[in-house]
This record gives sequence, structure tokens and C-alpha cells, in this order.
Amino acid sequence: MKKALIGLVIVGIIIAVGSCEATAKSRPKRGEATAKSRPKRDGTTEKPVDSEPSFLTTRYSLLIAQLGNDAWQARDAAQKELTELGEELIERYRKIRTKSQVTSLKQLQTIKSEIENFAQVLRERCQDKDAEIRMQANQIRRHLCALTQPKIAFMSLRDGNWEIYVMDVNGKNPKRLTQNQANDWNPAWSPDGTKITFVSVRNGNSDIYVMDTDGKNQTRLTENQEDDDSPTWNPNSTKITFVSKRDGNWEIYVMDADGTNQKNLTKNPALDMSPAWSRDGKRIVFYSDRDGNLEIYVMDADGKNQKRVTENKATDWMPAWSPDGTKIAFQSDRDGNGEIYVMDADGKNQRNLTKNKASDYLPVWNPDGTKIAFASERDGNGEIYVMDADGKNQIRLTENKATDWMPAWSPLPFPEISGLFSGGK
Repeated sequence: MKKALIGLVIVGIIIAVGSCEATAKSRPKRGEATAKSRPKRDGTTEKPVDSEPSFLTTRYSLLIAQLGNDAWQARDAAQKELTELGEELIERYRKIRTKSQVTSLKQLQTIKSEIENFAQVLRERCQDKDAEIRMQANQIRRHLCALTQPKIAFMSLRDGNWEIYVMDVNGKNPKRLTQNQANDWNPAWSPDGTKITFVSVRNGNSDIYVMDTDGKNQTRLTENQEDDDSPTWNPNSTKITFVSKRDGNWEIYVMDADGTNQKNLTKNPALDMSPAWSRDGKRIVFYSDRDGNLEIYVMDADGKNQKRVTENKATDWMPAWSPDGTKIAFQSDRDGNGEIYVMDADGKNQRNLTKNKASDYLPVWNPDGTKIAFASERDGNGEIYVMDADGKNQIRLTENKATDWMPAWSPLPFPEISGLFSGGK
């Protein structure tokens, strides 16, 4: 009788183990589909849209629970994998967002919902009673928040010559994009967020170049014996304005984004510089000395109706149009040194924003018009600063012995999810 019972127990164990192994083999791994793959038109297959999120939801819930583990190794491992999981979701969102097919739009909504769920659970853990959980959850949140926020490109001498760099909006994670023995300067981000134009003398004189936002595929757009400088994009990233001396003096030109169809817009014997587009693409602001000193002017995008908007004995220059088109920031020395000013688009209500004894230069607006980045020498050398659009909360972003100059904001990369990881501490 005992032998029979023992035999039944062994058989039961074998059946149970076999069942567990079968279940484990059938359980989807990370990224595998849980339903039958659908055929695509090109003969390949794609995973069902709703296959991965349910698995991911379970996965990150388990990982977040591990943030409270007594073993620090387990906590750190969970934090690392949660960070990677968030990065993966955002990267998938970025890739799918560039497509327009109906299937892709469904996938986009699915991934967005998953990111929203992830962010919600993360926010809850940021308020957890356990201090260790709060700290690690906030570290993850801040990292993922930075991935959904704009970047700032700038030029710097920190590696010996002028090169193009990019950093987070809080000044962290600076990364060099160009690596050339010649000087590279004056970066400008395309409004679609895919390209950065810049100026380089790598071929003997200053020409306009373009590159991917990671520094790859650097391509020369202008090829002229005279200098070309100050590239800026129109709102839909199809055209680039720039300045050139090819007609004997500095004039404002426009070309297609691939460098073709270059055309003089200003056609004036005086100096015309620093063009910047309005958000609607209908107007261009610039500065000129055509009336005796440097002043701010506005013209139509085709060069017509050139009109002066400042009238001051001092120098007004380096204009930048606000994203909503109602304001123009600019640089002026009317109060004795270089300061950042703002005015209505018609030139009214001019006021000093920086009010500092040192010189402040080169204002640029952030994508939603709430911040202005600028360069300043107030701490002994050229550094990048940021302030609220009304001049309050002036904060230094870079801190380097070499000069950092010419800030340029990227567009908001993911408007639909940019606020999901904000807040907290």
C-alpha cells in the first residue's frame, strides 16, 4: 500500500513539473506576441497591437514593488530595469510616431496608454512613505522626464576649438556633436526635430552645413567663395534662411532645406543680418544698419514690405520671434551694456529683461514661449543661462572655464507625453 502511494506521489510530481515546464515554455518572453501574428502586405508578420502592454504592465508593477526590497542589490537592479523599460517605451513611441499608417496610429495610442500607466504608477511611488522608494522612483522619473523634454544646442571652446554640443534643458549631460579641427558654430534646430544646421570653415571659408541631431550625416549645403552664416529654419522645416557676402555685402538669403534654390531676399547695400522666422512662416525678423545704426526690422517671407520696428540711437540686434508670434526678444546696449529686451511684434512695449551690469547676448525662446535662453559674461566668461519669459529666475546652465555660446532650443519632441513624468521632487 505504501509503495502504491509513493508511486502515485511521484507520478503526480512528474505531471506537475511537466505542466510547469509547458507553461513556462508557452509564456511569452519580453517583446513576444501573445496572440497569433498578423500577416502584412509585404509578406512579413507584425505583432498584435495589444499583445505587449499587458505583459509590460505586469512587468513594471513587479519591478516597482522591488524598489522596497530590503536587499540593495535587488533595489538597484529593479531601478536599472525600470529605467531601461521607460526608455524602451519612449523610443518605441518615437519610432511609431514618425509613421502615418492606421496600424501605426493604433500602435501609437497603445504605447501612449502604456506610458501613461507607467508614469502614473511612478508618480504614486514618488509619494511613497518609504524614503528609499521615493528617492529611486524620483530618479527614474527625472531621467525619463529629460527624454521627453527639449534639448539645447550650443557652441563651445571647451575642447580647444569651436564645436557644436547639445545638453538637457537643465544643463546636464552635455554631448559633443561635431568633431572637426576647423571651427563649427551657430547651431539651429529644425522645427521637426530631425536636423541641426550649423556653420563651419572646414572647407576654407564659412559655409552652411546640416547634420542629424546625433551629429551623424554632416552635409554641406552652401558652396560659395564668399562667407555664409546664421542659418535658421522656416516653421515646416522646408526652407533655411542665412546671410551671405556673395553679392558684396551681408544680405539675407533663403534656400530649400537641401541647399537648392538660393535666393537673395533683402537686396540692400547696407548690412542685413540674423534672420528669424515667425511661427506662421509669413514674416522674417532681422537687424540692419541701413538707417545709420543697427536696428530691428521685419519683412515678409519673400523679402517684401521691409519695415523698421525699433528706433534707438544705441545698437539693437540679434532678434528672436516668440513661438506664438506676439513678441520679439532682442539684444540692446541702450542702457550702457548688452542686455536682453522684449517687445511686441510691432515694436511697442520695449522692456529690459536681464538688468545686469555684465553683458547678456543672443536670446532664444523655448518651444512653448515660457523661457528664454541666452549667453552672458556675468560670471567671468561666456556661459549659457535661462530665465522665465518675463526675466525672472535667471539660472546658469553651463559651468565651464571655456566659452559656451549661441544657445538654440530644440522643438518639444513629444508634446503628447511631455508632461507625464514632470512633477515630483
